[in-house]
Amino acid sequence: MTQYQGGDTAAFAKLFDALAPRLLRYLLRLVRNQSLAEDLVQITFLKLHRAKDLFKDGERVAPWAFTIAHNALRDELRKSKRNVADLTLDGELPWDAISPSISGSTQELELVEQAIESLSEEQREAVLLHKIEGLSMDDIARVLGISSGAARVRAHRGYKAIAAFLQEHRE
Repeated sequence: MTQYQGGDTAAFAKLFDALAPRLLRYLLRLVRNQSLAEDLVQITFLKLHRAKDLFKDGERVAPWAFTIAHNALRDELRKSKRNVADLTLDGELPWDAISPSISGSTQELELVEQAIESLSEEQREAVLLHKIEGLSMDDIARVLGISSGAARVRAHRGYKAIAAFLQEHRE
């Protein structure tokens, strides 16, 4: 990011290549619409570009980018009053958004996806940012604009709800 702030346009391409897939995966799981998620990634990078001089040297770029993406999503939802529980345009759940780090049978993957989908929006955001995107609780708190304690509570409640869902549906 420092290189990009200094005028190195190739550094922006590196940032985009590193962050865009993670941001797209996160946003897709929240909005469940491929084209909207792609638009939000583009909006995120436009805002990142416009705010590049506000980035403080020494901070981590990923949490900053996720904060921008999260705010872009909130702006879009306010503007269009979209329901984040919509299916994709073809009426299917976006299974391709499942993290590649999750392994198991197709049936098991679908059950995990259903468990994640059953969470409240607040819990889902915390769980996705923590387990799928690998952000720390402090970083999640910055992205969501809440305290670290609140981030921990949301994630913990989400994990408990997932465990209960999986136990209930495996029996």
